[in-house]
Amino acid sequence: MRGSFRDFNGNIPKGWVPDFNVPTNCGTIVLDQFLSSNISFVVWLSIYRLDFINSNHIRFTPGILLEDVDFTARAYMLAKLVATSPEPNYAYRIRQGSILTTNNAQKMSLSEEKIISQFISMLKHEESDVLCSLILKSIYAFMRDWTRIILKNHLSLDRTNSCFDTALTLIKEIINSKPLKEKIKFLTKVIIIKVKNH
Repeated sequence: MRGSFRDFNGNIPKGWVPDFNVPTNCGTIVLDQFLSSNISFVVWLSIYRLDFINSNHIRFTPGILLEDVDFTARAYMLAKLVATSPEPNYAYRIRQGSILTTNNAQKMSLSEEKIISQFISMLKHEESDVLCSLILKSIYAFMRDWTRIILKNHLSLDRTNSCFDTALTLIKEIINSKPLKEKIKFLTKVIIIKVKNH
């Protein structure tokens, strides 16, 4: 079950896309719409059946920040049905000292890189065209966030020991399919990162 959220004053927190108004459907279709709409990858907006989590051995990746992104994508890929509601059924409190309000930029960057590496590994072993497409779209979503983290925090990147260039090659078709404004914004970030980390 996936719903929506607001802050305790009934407002949408700045920079978030909380609403998820898509029909109930199988997980792959819902995830595809989820990725296409740039919805926030927060795990606390979904309620999961315990037997689904356990039977599919879905667990959080240990030792990373922003663990919501890969957990949510992996869970939706395996879900036979995701019930959705546009109703704001969660009140979100922005707490000082949380991951989002504390400068953990380097760890956030390393976490994104680890998640992307794991999804690249998933792609190598996946035979389903539908799941391959969703994995690539997920990689694009993670790359969009990773490039933002790198630039916003002026982080350096060792591209010789990174999955950065491999991921870019894999998602080339997805980048080209994006609306022009989104495509230019993403590619501009990539160019700046490449120039600073050549």
